[in-house]
Amino acid sequence: GSISPRTGEDVNQPESGGQPIQICLSLQYRLPNTKALGTVYTSFGSTFHQRYTLIARNTISNVAQTFTPFDFWTKRAELSEAMLRAVQTSLQHQGLVEVTQLQIMRIDFPQQYEDMITNIQLQVQEKSVKEYQQRVLAVLNNFEVLRATNEATITVVRSRAVQAATVLQNQAHASALVMFQSAKANATEHVARTLEFTESQVIGYLRLKALSSHPSNRTVVGLKGPFASQ
Repeated sequence: GSISPRTGEDVNQPESGGQPIQICLSLQYRLPNTKALGTVYTSFGSTFHQRYTLIARNTISNVAQTFTPFDFWTKRAELSEAMLRAVQTSLQHQGLVEVTQLQIMRIDFPQQYEDMITNIQLQVQEKSVKEYQQRVLAVLNNFEVLRATNEATITVVRSRAVQAATVLQNQAHASALVMFQSAKANATEHVARTLEFTESQVIGYLRLKALSSHPSNRTVVGLKGPFASQ
């Protein structure tokens, strides 16, 4: 059936004394199968069910006043359990019956109050969505920073690799030049030693070798007063 209690004090409206609500629930109980059954009929007669309903309504109304309006949304399981325990105790003591089940079917608040709660919930959800969006944006920004850092690191590594390759290439060229010059010197020394050249003859040999490498039709060799031929 439907019960019309009030909730406990509303934290948003402390002077309201709670909010009026409508609770629709189902209740199951078991009559005793002992001599207590006779006591039930002796005490309540054929109207025992109406008596149990009244006891249950009063008990549930008392329990409802211990919960704030917001609890009816956020603590529904706790609310249902508290009502079940309270009704079990009261009907056992006052009616000698065992309550086996209590189920809340529906809870209705005044439309104005439900609209207010709905708006509050929408604001909370909107705040949560904005916070989530901010976290996503922060993650994306961090990703961009990491990407830029990685690209900068790659650029530095490539630059260092090119620099190292250039240094190695220059060193190789220098080493090759040194080896070439050393080979030329060794070859000249071998020729001079084989032909038993004097120092002046070696110089003349090198001069002739150089000239043969760069031929010209305007070259005079071995004259103290050189002249050019036409």
